[in-house]
Amino acid sequence: MPPIALTTAARMQREIGAQAMIDWSDHDDENEYDEDVVNDAIYEGSEELLFGLNGIYSVTSLLTSELAQKWATQLACCSLCNNRGNEMPASLEKKCEQIMENLKKIREGNATIPGIAAQGNAIATATNVVIDRRFRDRTVRVRKRSSTGEQGSALGRDFFEDQGEWS
Repeated sequence: MPPIALTTAARMQREIGAQAMIDWSDHDDENEYDEDVVNDAIYEGSEELLFGLNGIYSVTSLLTSELAQKWATQLACCSLCNNRGNEMPASLEKKCEQIMENLKKIREGNATIPGIAAQGNAIATATNVVIDRRFRDRTVRVRKRSSTGEQGSALGRDFFEDQGEWS
C-alpha cells in the first residue's frame, strides 16, 4: 500500500517558511529544498497522525478534515526539523506537544475532531435482552443469568429464568 499523505510541501512551507524548508532539507547546498527529504517528512507526519487515530476515524474523513491536515503538517515540520538534528523552534515544539496531548485525549474518548464522524466500534458485543414471541405484545425480557441487574433503558421489561430453548 502506498504511503498516505495528509499534507503537502506547500502547507509545510506556509507553516515554517521557505528558508526553514531549505535549511532543514538541503543536503547538496543547491539553495532549494530537497523534495525527497520533504516527502519523507510528509509521510512520517501523516503516519504519526494516522497511528494516533487508528481505528477512530477513517482515512477518507481525515483527508477532508482541515484540522487533521493542519496537525499532519505540523508533525511533518517537526519530523523535517528532527531529521538533521536541527534545534526545534520552541513554537513548533509546543504545537507538536499539544497535538500529542490532543491525540491522547481522543484515544481516551475525552475529545473528538470536530466536523468528522468517528468510525463505528468493531468490538463484538453481546446482549441479554430478548423478545419473547410467546406473548402478543412481544415483551422485552432480560435473561437473568447474564444480567447485571442494571436497567439501562426506559423500556418496561421483566426478568425470566432461562430454561433453554423456547417452544
